Amino acid sequence: MARSESKSSRSLGNRDMVSSLPDSVLHHIMSFMPARQAVQLCVLSKRWKTLWTTLPVLNCCFNELWINLNRLEHSARVKSLAEFVSTVLLLREATSNLHTLMLDCACGDFGLGDMLCTFIRPWIRYAIKRNLRVLTINTKIYEPIIFPSEIFTCPSLEHVTLSFTGPNDATGSIDSPEIINLPFLERLHFKRVELNQDFMSKLLHGCPVLEDLHVEDGPVEAKGINLNMPSLSEAYIEFVVCSCKKLDVTKSNNILHNLFNVHRLELKGNFFFSQDYLEAEISNCRTFLKLICLSVNHLCLICHFDLLSSLLEHCPNLKKLSLVHLGCPFSFCQEPCKSFEQKKVARFKCEKLETVELKFLVEDRTFYWAVKCLQEAVIGLRNCRIIMTSDAGSSDEE
Repeated sequence: MARSESKSSRSLGNRDMVSSLPDSVLHHIMSFMPARQAVQLCVLSKRWKTLWTTLPVLNCCFNELWINLNRLEHSARVKSLAEFVSTVLLLREATSNLHTLMLDCACGDFGLGDMLCTFIRPWIRYAIKRNLRVLTINTKIYEPIIFPSEIFTCPSLEHVTLSFTGPNDATGSIDSPEIINLPFLERLHFKRVELNQDFMSKLLHGCPVLEDLHVEDGPVEAKGINLNMPSLSEAYIEFVVCSCKKLDVTKSNNILHNLFNVHRLELKGNFFFSQDYLEAEISNCRTFLKLICLSVNHLCLICHFDLLSSLLEHCPNLKKLSLVHLGCPFSFCQEPCKSFEQKKVARFKCEKLETVELKFLVEDRTFYWAVKCLQEAVIGLRNCRIIMTSDAGSSDEE
């Protein structure tokens, strides 16, 4: 009896438990690997030989191209990696869906971005034909990628992230398609992507269930566009107003006015140069009855506290307020005067507010005055606490 148990335990010890897992579990494990590593698993055993050909997630990472190589070696490496991905797509099981395509591309400053772009566009088109749901493109190249317009007529897409990082404020660009029809798109993130008025107008009409819109660090031509998206529950808005141009606040786009259904809202921008614009936006906005979390970045609480108070008057059900206090670049705010000490701070009227999170710079000498403003503003809110966090990582709670 003991001998049979010993043999049984040895057989279990020699058994490949991982390979016995179902394909769906192994695919999930492989989805966290770069495509090259996932394909290399085929040498493990017969069980793994063709498993990669039905992998629904493909993670193509080209960051290794940043290593120090001369132009000839760099060009050969780009071509080799690009041809590898093309071969993987060619040899995949013809009936297998590709639900997620992630491209993380870094190509140095050798002018090889055009070469890589010629490969990327066919990859995207291939994935779209395989019921693509999630598309993530993060590029670090020195030439803008012209994204194929087929992205915006894909009936299966649910999440899209397009990010471009280049030198000298370079941005990616998108060919404005004749039509945008994304019936199931829920999340759309842009970073450093140029968006023109025609594209934005079509986008707002072609995404009926869009819930999360994120536009960061990219020029957006939005004059005259009505951002009316009732399905939107999360939004990231960055206000950018050039200080060298005279601002006409009568041409406000009423962005906040049409975000009345959001649950989470993040506002970012140069509040010193866009204050008049924001005042016009806030005066025209409706009540955010569903807003629970609000984040406001890059503001000076001393200069803009009244602006913040005005905004919170439209947020009766707010529970969490996150603030990033960067101090004021103007000299008069570095040494707050006695007139500020005598200034009456408006009380917050958000009765359900539970947490105010304040992030600040350690070297900021105006932080004390920002905290003083907040303490006075939340006096009437019994359940509200203030959490302070510095850029050094330390935190305090009141």
